[in-house]
Amino acid sequence: GLPPAAVEPAGADPAVAEKAVGERAGAVRFLYAGGSDPLKGVHVVLEAADRLRGLPGWTLTAVGAAQYAHQRGWSADGLPVRLDPPYAPTELSGVLSAHDVLVVPSLMRESFSILTREALLHGLAVVCTDTLGPEEVVDHGRNGLVVTAGSSRDLGAAMRRLVQDPAELRRLRSVPDTRLTVPVLYGTVAGEGGARRVKPSCICGRSALFCGALSKVR
Repeated sequence: GLPPAAVEPAGADPAVAEKAVGERAGAVRFLYAGGSDPLKGVHVVLEAADRLRGLPGWTLTAVGAAQYAHQRGWSADGLPVRLDPPYAPTELSGVLSAHDVLVVPSLMRESFSILTREALLHGLAVVCTDTLGPEEVVDHGRNGLVVTAGSSRDLGAAMRRLVQDPAELRRLRSVPDTRLTVPVLYGTVAGEGGARRVKPSCICGRSALFCGALSKVR
């Protein structure tokens, strides 16, 4: 019953975005929160940070990356890089609000990337790799930058670009319309398909694809 283009972004509370948006000044605060899994690109972001050595005006918080740094002998000496432990889910809003740019350097093909969407909601720009999931909401040059997966050179260049051009960073930080319009879609299904009731079993994926809903339409 749904038309081919009936897709819906993940919903969120717009009030959170209203509190998060504001003018930010000083050093550009980058955030990486992928942990020590190489598939999340931990080595790429740390190598990118090395490429920014000597450049003033930036900091990087690498959440969960200490294990990788210890195992590989990577040192943050001389760099404005902090290796933080993982944060609790209740701390997410505070962590995001304390940063300007989320870095998503994944090597693996991401199916969704919830954190990317949460960062955009909090008014952060996002620098991500071309790994599908993040690209669905990161529009290169509008609310973030998309770089080649696995390339610390490209990632470092994108980070340098935002440090050296504060005006571009201000332009890239945006908050999308996150109002949840699922009831409108379901109303369309009921109206056009003659359904009496739709009971979704789950809502998932970037477009709030209804993976159990259609079988429930009668």
